Amino acid sequence: MLFRSGLGIVVDGTAYTAPHVFSWAGSSSHTINVTSPQGASGIQYVYAGWSDAGAQSHTVVVPSTGATYTANFNTRYLLSLTISPSAAGSITANPSSADGYYAAGSPVSLTAGAFSGYTFAGWSGSLAGTTNPQSVTMSATRAVTASFAAVSGGLANDEIAGATVIAALPYNTSQNTRSATSNASDPVHSCTASADSRTVWFRYLPTFNGTLTVNTLGSDYDTVLAVYQGTAAAGTVLGCNDDASEFTLTSALTLPVTSGQSILIEVGGYGSASIGGTMFLNLTGIPNSAVNNDETASATAIATLPAVFSEDTSAATAGASDPLHSCTASVDGKSVWFRYVSTYNGTLRLSTVGSDYDTVLSAYLTTATAPNQVACNDDIDSSTRQSSTTFAVLSGQTY
Repeated sequence: MLFRSGLGIVVDGTAYTAPHVFSWAGSSSHTINVTSPQGASGIQYVYAGWSDAGAQSHTVVVPSTGATYTANFNTRYLLSLTISPSAAGSITANPSSADGYYAAGSPVSLTAGAFSGYTFAGWSGSLAGTTNPQSVTMSATRAVTASFAAVSGGLANDEIAGATVIAALPYNTSQNTRSATSNASDPVHSCTASADSRTVWFRYLPTFNGTLTVNTLGSDYDTVLAVYQGTAAAGTVLGCNDDASEFTLTSALTLPVTSGQSILIEVGGYGSASIGGTMFLNLTGIPNSAVNNDETASATAIATLPAVFSEDTSAATAGASDPLHSCTASVDGKSVWFRYVSTYNGTLRLSTVGSDYDTVLSAYLTTATAPNQVACNDDIDSSTRQSSTTFAVLSGQTY
């Protein structure tokens, strides 16, 4: 009887180190077990299963011809993070790990955030350079240090590397940007066709799927607001705004975000000659509402007719089992489901009139499969994006 080399096993209550060979009588019963996790020096082995598909601790009956039992383990490596100086900033890992260990081969994105009075200076150890955020692949134990430099004069978040980290929402801050500078690498804003000036930077990692609102309401100068995905490189801009309306010089953006998405926020003064001023930055977030009837198994029951329903479908998904619609040749998206058991023989009319988006409406007999589709409509007519359909129903049938 053999076990994975070098790891601990427990047989009939006694600990051994694998591999180990036992001489047992045929048909005798024995309990085999392993502890998990095992390992040292930054490497963990997490129990994955026995070769005989038994439980982590289970009884085996020895066959007369002998047998080999192998305990399989998954490897995890420790990611050690150090901040230098220790109170100068933070490192955010995505995905996070409660114990610092990650599955072998998995990528981990690290984001350095400078605290007030410091700016990010660079990575060392298993990472190098100043790219922020940056990913490390856990193919071995990794140690990463984020170094920060004290800022003498000027603003700590004057450059992307020193972007102020926003930890939680709602977030409101003010800052005097008159000593902010412009950098040759500052991006050209799509909403002004200029890099503008007096730029300061912020970084935020959402913890929700939903809508993020960012504005500079309260600022006493003409601002420009830009939001980027991760970095300010070409093609990463998520939104740009100069003036929120014709009546204000402050800026505002509303955009969809997903949990763990790296958001980089830039606030600048309009034009190359801005002198800056007192800048206010305000962030709020609204998570998507849960959609209870997102899948057929949880379809909303229609008890009686007529019936009227209204719901926010922005958080709805398209399930892998959603059927292909005959009227669009697509499964479409953001699907929600309803179920009705007819109490009569006749016709049933369905419509999405009043919806504020382009809908697709389909009906099925008993189960939501393409062969069971009894009606499908995309648009009522060429001028209407909502849907309507009428079809025959029988008493006792489920639709």
